[in-house]
Amino acid sequence: MKSILFPTDFSENAAHAAHFAVMLAKKIKAKIILLNIYGIPVITSDQLAYDATTLIEDEKHVAWEQFNEFKEKFIKETGFEGENIEACVKYGFPSEGILSTAADYKADFIVMGTKGASNIIDQFLGTNSYRVAHHSDCPVLIVPEKASLKPWENMLYAADFESDEIAGTHSVVDFSRLFKSKITVLHIREEYEPAIVDPADVIEWMREEFEGENVTFKNLNRSNVIQGLETYLKTHPTDLLILANQERGFFEELFHKSVTKHFIQASNLPILIVRKKQQIFMD
Repeated sequence: MKSILFPTDFSENAAHAAHFAVMLAKKIKAKIILLNIYGIPVITSDQLAYDATTLIEDEKHVAWEQFNEFKEKFIKETGFEGENIEACVKYGFPSEGILSTAADYKADFIVMGTKGASNIIDQFLGTNSYRVAHHSDCPVLIVPEKASLKPWENMLYAADFESDEIAGTHSVVDFSRLFKSKITVLHIREEYEPAIVDPADVIEWMREEFEGENVTFKNLNRSNVIQGLETYLKTHPTDLLILANQERGFFEELFHKSVTKHFIQASNLPILIVRKKQQIFMD
Protein backbone atom coordinates (compact mmCIF):
# COMPACT_ATOMS: atom_id res chain seq x y z
CA MET A 1 0.00 0.00 0.00
CA LYS A 2 1.26 3.47 -0.83
CA SER A 3 2.00 5.87 2.01
CA ILE A 4 1.94 9.61 2.62
CA LEU A 5 4.01 11.09 5.42
CA PHE A 6 2.24 13.99 7.11
CA PRO A 7 4.36 15.84 9.70
CA THR A 8 2.32 17.88 12.18
CA ASP A 9 3.06 20.38 14.93
CA PHE A 10 -0.64 20.34 16.01
CA SER A 11 -1.18 23.88 14.69
CA GLU A 12 -4.19 25.20 12.79
CA ASN A 13 -2.00 25.36 9.71
CA ALA A 14 -1.25 21.64 10.05
CA ALA A 15 -4.97 20.93 10.47
CA HIS A 16 -5.59 22.81 7.22
CA ALA A 17 -2.87 20.89 5.37
CA ALA A 18 -4.38 17.62 6.62
CA HIS A 19 -7.25 17.99 4.15
CA PHE A 20 -4.77 18.11 1.26
CA ALA A 21 -3.04 14.97 2.56
CA VAL A 22 -6.39 13.18 2.65
CA MET A 23 -7.35 14.39 -0.85
CA LEU A 24 -4.08 12.98 -2.19
CA ALA A 25 -4.37 9.76 -0.17
CA LYS A 26 -7.79 9.02 -1.61
CA LYS A 27 -6.52 9.56 -5.15
CA ILE A 28 -3.54 7.21 -4.85
CA LYS A 29 -5.19 4.84 -2.32
CA ALA A 30 -2.55 5.45 0.35
CA LYS A 31 -2.31 5.24 4.11
CA ILE A 32 -1.26 8.34 6.04
CA ILE A 33 1.60 8.33 8.53
CA LEU A 34 1.10 11.10 11.08
CA LEU A 35 4.44 12.32 12.41
CA ASN A 36 5.33 14.65 15.27
CA ILE A 37 8.90 15.56 16.10
CA TYR A 38 9.59 17.02 19.53
CA GLY A 39 12.73 18.45 21.10
CA ILE A 40 14.00 19.66 24.46
CA PRO A 41 12.31 22.94 25.46
CA VAL A 42 14.16 25.99 26.74
CA ILE A 43 15.37 25.06 30.24
CA THR A 44 14.42 27.38 33.11
CA SER A 45 16.24 27.67 36.43
CA ASP A 46 13.62 25.41 38.06
CA GLN A 47 14.47 22.64 35.61
CA LEU A 48 18.23 22.69 36.04
CA ALA A 49 18.08 19.73 38.39
CA TYR A 50 16.50 17.59 35.65
CA ASP A 51 18.79 15.63 33.42
CA ALA A 52 18.34 15.61 29.66
CA THR A 53 16.82 12.12 29.63
CA THR A 54 14.07 13.15 32.03
CA LEU A 55 13.27 16.24 29.98
CA ILE A 56 13.09 14.22 26.79
CA GLU A 57 10.76 11.68 28.40
CA ASP A 58 8.52 14.47 29.73
CA GLU A 59 8.34 16.03 26.28
CA LYS A 60 7.61 12.65 24.72
CA HIS A 61 4.68 12.14 27.10
CA VAL A 62 3.27 15.58 26.27
CA ALA A 63 3.80 14.99 22.55
CA TRP A 64 1.84 11.72 22.63
CA GLU A 65 -1.04 13.37 24.48
CA GLN A 66 -1.21 16.16 21.90
CA PHE A 67 -0.73 13.67 19.11
CA ASN A 68 -3.71 11.53 20.16
CA GLU A 69 -5.91 14.61 20.38
CA PHE A 70 -4.78 15.71 16.91
CA LYS A 71 -5.40 12.24 15.48
CA GLU A 72 -8.99 12.21 16.78
CA LYS A 73 -9.55 15.67 15.31
CA PHE A 74 -7.91 14.59 12.05
CA ILE A 75 -10.28 11.62 11.64
CA LYS A 76 -13.36 13.63 12.66
CA GLU A 77 -12.69 16.61 10.38
CA THR A 78 -11.38 14.80 7.30
CA GLY A 79 -13.47 11.62 7.47
CA PHE A 80 -10.35 9.55 6.76
CA GLU A 81 -10.57 5.99 8.07
CA GLY A 82 -8.57 5.38 11.24
CA GLU A 83 -7.29 1.99 10.12
CA ASN A 84 -5.41 3.71 7.30
CA ILE A 85 -3.51 5.95 9.72
CA GLU A 86 -0.22 5.18 11.43
CA ALA A 87 1.26 7.19 14.29
CA CYS A 88 4.89 8.13 14.80
CA VAL A 89 6.39 10.42 17.45
CA LYS A 90 10.13 11.14 17.36
CA TYR A 91 12.71 13.21 19.20
CA GLY A 92 15.01 15.33 17.05
CA PHE A 93 15.27 18.19 14.59
CA PRO A 94 12.31 18.76 12.21
CA SER A 95 13.82 18.48 8.73
CA GLU A 96 16.19 15.62 9.60
CA GLY A 97 13.43 13.72 11.41
CA ILE A 98 11.00 14.10 8.51
CA LEU A 99 13.54 12.90 5.95
CA SER A 100 14.64 9.91 8.01
CA THR A 101 11.04 8.86 8.70
CA ALA A 102 10.15 9.17 5.02
CA ALA A 103 13.08 6.89 4.22
CA ASP A 104 12.12 4.38 6.95
CA TYR A 105 8.55 4.11 5.67
CA LYS A 106 9.53 4.40 1.99
CA ALA A 107 6.94 7.17 1.71
CA ASP A 108 5.52 7.96 -1.72
CA PHE A 109 4.76 11.58 -0.78
CA ILE A 110 5.37 14.04 2.03
CA VAL A 111 2.67 16.63 2.71
CA MET A 112 3.66 19.64 4.84
CA GLY A 113 1.88 22.78 5.98
CA THR A 114 3.86 26.02 5.97
CA LYS A 115 3.34 29.68 6.85
CA GLY A 116 4.18 32.81 4.90
CA ALA A 117 7.48 34.41 5.86
CA SER A 118 6.10 37.45 7.71
CA ASN A 119 8.69 37.21 10.49
CA ILE A 120 11.94 35.44 11.34
CA ILE A 121 10.16 32.42 12.89
CA ASP A 122 8.03 31.92 9.80
CA GLN A 123 11.15 32.23 7.64
CA PHE A 124 12.71 29.44 9.71
CA LEU A 125 9.64 27.25 9.18
CA GLY A 126 9.82 27.95 5.46
CA THR A 127 13.48 26.98 5.49
CA ASN A 128 12.58 23.65 7.09
CA SER A 129 10.04 23.03 4.33
CA TYR A 130 12.64 23.87 1.72
CA ARG A 131 15.24 21.55 3.28
CA VAL A 132 12.80 18.67 3.23
CA ALA A 133 11.68 19.40 -0.34
CA HIS A 134 15.26 19.79 -1.58
CA HIS A 135 16.63 16.61 -0.01
CA SER A 136 13.62 14.31 -0.14
CA ASP A 137 13.74 11.18 -2.28
CA CYS A 138 9.97 11.42 -2.81
CA PRO A 139 7.73 14.27 -4.02
CA VAL A 140 6.84 16.89 -1.39
CA LEU A 141 3.56 18.80 -1.34
CA ILE A 142 3.88 22.16 0.45
CA VAL A 143 0.57 23.62 1.67
CA PRO A 144 0.55 27.33 2.63
CA GLU A 145 -1.86 28.40 5.36
CA LYS A 146 -3.97 30.37 2.85
CA ALA A 147 -4.09 27.66 0.16
CA SER A 148 -7.63 26.95 -1.04
CA LEU A 149 -8.84 23.37 -0.86
CA LYS A 150 -10.36 22.73 -4.27
CA PRO A 151 -9.97 20.32 -7.19
CA TRP A 152 -6.67 20.65 -9.03
CA GLU A 153 -8.19 21.41 -12.42
CA ASN A 154 -5.26 23.51 -13.63
CA MET A 155 -1.66 22.56 -12.88
CA LEU A 156 1.38 24.61 -13.82
CA TYR A 157 4.77 22.94 -14.20
CA ALA A 158 7.59 25.52 -14.21
CA ALA A 159 10.15 23.82 -16.47
CA ASP A 160 13.74 24.92 -16.91
CA PHE A 161 14.30 22.87 -20.12
CA GLU A 162 17.50 21.46 -18.62
CA SER A 163 18.57 17.85 -18.20
CA ASP A 164 15.98 15.25 -19.22
CA GLU A 165 12.90 17.46 -19.39
CA ILE A 166 10.88 14.90 -21.33
CA ALA A 167 11.23 12.33 -18.54
CA GLY A 168 10.34 14.94 -15.94
CA THR A 169 7.30 16.07 -17.89
CA HIS A 170 6.12 12.47 -18.35
CA SER A 171 6.01 12.07 -14.57
CA VAL A 172 4.12 15.34 -14.14
CA VAL A 173 1.62 14.46 -16.88
CA ASP A 174 1.08 11.00 -15.34
CA PHE A 175 0.33 12.69 -12.01
CA SER A 176 -2.09 15.16 -13.61
CA ARG A 177 -4.17 12.29 -15.03
CA LEU A 178 -5.11 11.26 -11.49
CA PHE A 179 -6.97 14.53 -11.12
CA LYS A 180 -8.08 14.83 -14.76
CA SER A 181 -6.25 18.14 -14.81
CA LYS A 182 -5.16 20.42 -17.57
CA ILE A 183 -1.42 20.98 -17.27
CA THR A 184 0.65 23.86 -18.60
CA VAL A 185 4.40 23.41 -18.97
CA LEU A 186 5.86 26.90 -18.73
CA HIS A 187 9.45 27.87 -19.43
CA ILE A 188 10.60 31.37 -18.51
CA ARG A 189 13.87 32.46 -20.05
CA GLU A 190 15.61 35.49 -18.63
CA GLU A 191 16.14 37.94 -21.48
CA TYR A 192 19.90 38.20 -21.02
CA GLU A 193 20.48 34.53 -20.34
CA PRO A 194 22.33 32.72 -23.16
CA ALA A 195 20.22 29.85 -24.50
CA ILE A 196 22.12 26.57 -24.83
CA VAL A 197 19.13 25.09 -26.63
CA ASP A 198 16.46 27.13 -28.42
CA PRO A 199 13.28 26.89 -26.25
CA ALA A 200 11.19 26.81 -29.43
CA ASP A 201 12.96 23.60 -30.50
CA VAL A 202 12.40 22.00 -27.08
CA ILE A 203 8.70 22.89 -27.18
CA GLU A 204 8.37 21.38 -30.66
CA TRP A 205 9.92 18.11 -29.42
CA MET A 206 7.67 18.15 -26.36
CA ARG A 207 4.51 18.72 -28.40
CA GLU A 208 5.36 15.73 -30.55
CA GLU A 209 6.12 13.58 -27.50
CA PHE A 210 2.90 14.51 -25.69
CA GLU A 211 0.51 14.69 -28.62
CA GLY A 212 -3.00 13.77 -27.44
CA GLU A 213 -2.36 14.69 -23.80
CA ASN A 214 -4.16 17.54 -22.02
CA VAL A 215 -0.98 19.61 -21.86
CA THR A 216 0.06 23.02 -23.21
CA PHE A 217 3.63 24.25 -23.68
CA LYS A 218 4.66 27.89 -23.40
CA ASN A 219 7.88 29.90 -23.42
CA LEU A 220 8.13 33.46 -22.12
CA ASN A 221 11.06 35.86 -22.21
CA ARG A 222 11.18 37.96 -19.05
CA SER A 223 13.79 40.01 -17.17
CA ASN A 224 13.40 37.88 -14.04
CA VAL A 225 12.17 34.31 -13.56
CA ILE A 226 10.48 34.88 -10.19
CA GLN A 227 8.64 38.02 -11.30
CA GLY A 228 7.72 36.40 -14.61
CA LEU A 229 6.25 33.35 -12.90
CA GLU A 230 4.39 35.47 -10.34
CA THR A 231 2.84 37.60 -13.10
CA TYR A 232 1.78 34.49 -15.02
CA LEU A 233 0.15 33.00 -11.91
CA LYS A 234 -1.83 36.20 -11.30
CA THR A 235 -3.27 36.17 -14.83
CA HIS A 236 -3.84 32.44 -15.39
CA PRO A 237 -6.02 30.15 -13.21
CA THR A 238 -3.69 27.76 -11.36
CA ASP A 239 -4.58 25.29 -8.61
CA LEU A 240 -1.20 23.57 -8.17
CA LEU A 241 2.32 24.80 -8.91
CA ILE A 242 4.91 22.13 -9.69
CA LEU A 243 8.65 22.79 -9.36
CA ALA A 244 11.51 20.38 -10.05
CA ASN A 245 14.73 19.73 -8.18
CA GLN A 246 17.79 18.19 -9.81
CA GLU A 247 21.53 18.03 -9.31
CA ARG A 248 23.22 21.18 -10.63
CA GLY A 249 26.45 23.09 -10.55
CA PHE A 250 27.14 25.47 -7.65
CA PHE A 251 25.92 28.74 -9.23
CA GLU A 252 22.92 27.12 -10.92
CA GLU A 253 22.05 25.58 -7.56
CA LEU A 254 22.10 28.98 -5.85
CA PHE A 255 19.72 30.39 -8.47
CA HIS A 256 17.21 27.52 -8.35
CA LYS A 257 17.28 27.52 -4.54
CA SER A 258 16.22 31.17 -4.54
CA VAL A 259 13.28 30.45 -6.87
CA THR A 260 12.06 27.47 -4.84
CA LYS A 261 12.49 29.19 -1.48
CA HIS A 262 10.67 32.27 -2.71
CA PHE A 263 7.55 30.36 -3.69
CA ILE A 264 7.56 28.19 -0.57
CA GLN A 265 7.60 31.33 1.57
CA ALA A 266 5.50 33.71 -0.53
CA SER A 267 2.92 31.67 -2.47
CA ASN A 268 -0.66 30.94 -1.45
CA LEU A 269 -0.77 28.03 -3.89
CA PRO A 270 -0.04 24.44 -2.93
CA ILE A 271 3.36 23.52 -4.41
CA LEU A 272 4.47 20.06 -5.46
CA ILE A 273 8.25 19.71 -5.56
CA VAL A 274 9.68 16.73 -7.41
CA ARG A 275 12.99 15.44 -8.64
CA LYS A 276 13.09 15.58 -12.41
CA LYS A 277 13.87 11.90 -12.90
CA GLN A 278 11.46 10.84 -10.16
CA GLN A 279 8.45 8.76 -11.13
CA ILE A 280 5.72 10.55 -9.19
CA PHE A 281 3.07 7.90 -9.51
CA MET A 282 3.12 4.23 -10.33
CA ASP A 283 0.17 1.87 -10.76
